[in-house]
Amino acid sequence: MDGKTQPTRLAALDGLRALAIVLVILHHSAHHLDRSTPALSWIAGALGTGWNGVHLFFVLSGFLVGAIAFREFNETGTLRLFHFWGRRFFRTWPLYFVILGLTILRKPGSELPNLLPYFSFTQNWFRPDFFAHSWSLAVEEQFYLLLPLVLLGLVKIKRPQAGIFLVLGVLGLTYWYRGTHIDGFFSTLHTLTVLDTLVLGVILAWVSVNRPTLFQFFQRFPHLLFFSGLFFLYGPRATNLGFWQTNFFFGGQAIGFSLILLAALSPTFCLKKLLSSFPAKQMALVSYSVYLTHDHAVFYVAQIANKLSLSGWEKLAFFVPTVVLFSWLVGWCTYRAIEAPAMKWRDTYLPKGGAKNLKRSSLQKSPVSA
Repeated sequence: MDGKTQPTRLAALDGLRALAIVLVILHHSAHHLDRSTPALSWIAGALGTGWNGVHLFFVLSGFLVGAIAFREFNETGTLRLFHFWGRRFFRTWPLYFVILGLTILRKPGSELPNLLPYFSFTQNWFRPDFFAHSWSLAVEEQFYLLLPLVLLGLVKIKRPQAGIFLVLGVLGLTYWYRGTHIDGFFSTLHTLTVLDTLVLGVILAWVSVNRPTLFQFFQRFPHLLFFSGLFFLYGPRATNLGFWQTNFFFGGQAIGFSLILLAALSPTFCLKKLLSSFPAKQMALVSYSVYLTHDHAVFYVAQIANKLSLSGWEKLAFFVPTVVLFSWLVGWCTYRAIEAPAMKWRDTYLPKGGAKNLKRSSLQKSPVSA
């Protein structure tokens, strides 16, 4: 991509990040809404579909983190593992462990829960009994850990077809797992249930970095991509055909959001201004903080609504905008107090863009195969 398109791309990604967190907030808000009439029930059900916002986060993560790795490979022929891991982990760990501690203190009962999965980021493999929405961060941390190792292995093999077989194998494993293991809510939190969203994001990153002409070709059709993405996102909801629904109800999220990501990165996309608007940028800035803390906002706003004895349309009109605003406010406070200082520390000791000045301590120096 040339320099002229870069600001648009960044703004679009911020807009999608904002959309993802708003979808998640609306999903959790829907659990507290009144469903006493068909209209209210329909609205609550529609807002409840925002669970797929986390899949948008996964596609964005695969794209952004994958692009960082591919650019460093192309510039230096290497990927510094500890630098890569350090920047990812210190981006996420400080705030996560603070919120984890606060959540433990808020958890009712005197018995301390099993914290080992939460400290090892494997809670999504088990049945998390609190702080359940941290399952997606566990998936992200596993992805951060494995992606550079996989890329280094592919570089060492020096066989381009190995990457193709690996991608097909991972996608096949994901579809097999969903077709045979999704038998309840918690099985949908497993890494293998959502791995294709991360993989498709990484594929888009590889194309954008290594085949920019092809990437720009697809961007010539943003509105076709956008509406095709919506079809994949919501089309499978209309069928109950066993394997098709099980796989494409989730697989459609990966494909659909990947197409929407492609559309959003086009400079001619009709929603470009909305994605780059000031509210979208502000929500995107604190999206990670909001994600980790929004359940507290939902809980306390629900308590307020109950004390005010709100119901029906009154509760809907009060609850949804209040939760979004309160979630942003709490997220902004935690961002300023914890996340921003942690990132400043990270950028001081693990600076971005230092790949061109690698020292002999680099762990891998292999030429990148074309």
